[in-house]
Amino acid sequence: MAAPNLLSPTTVTGKTAIAALTTSLVAIIDNPADSGKVIKVNTIRAANITSTAVTISVCHHRTQHNYMLKDGTLEGAKTLIVTDKNEYVYLEEGDQLMASSSTGSSVHLTINYEEIV
Repeated sequence: MAAPNLLSPTTVTGKTAIAALTTSLVAIIDNPADSGKVIKVNTIRAANITSTAVTISVCHHRTQHNYMLKDGTLEGAKTLIVTDKNEYVYLEEGDQLMASSSTGSSVHLTINYEEIV
């Protein structure tokens, strides 16, 4: 199935993904091949829930890791906006949004996105 025409979508569904990051780069949002949809990532917010600084990485994966943020420092008890609605990202069929932290369970990630069919 082909991705939808963005000029005339059938359905646009607002969603929020949440994750506690681990030290491994893992998929937070996955748009499977032949899904028939495109995912518009509007905002990515990372919150360090500890008092110690950590590093985080966020990437758009399409056959390779394309980093939006690589080993960015996130101070203790602070929040970092990785991207916002002015710099949205589309996940096409077969793409993933992946993330990791230098210390497991220290960073909570919140991603607001739209599934467009």
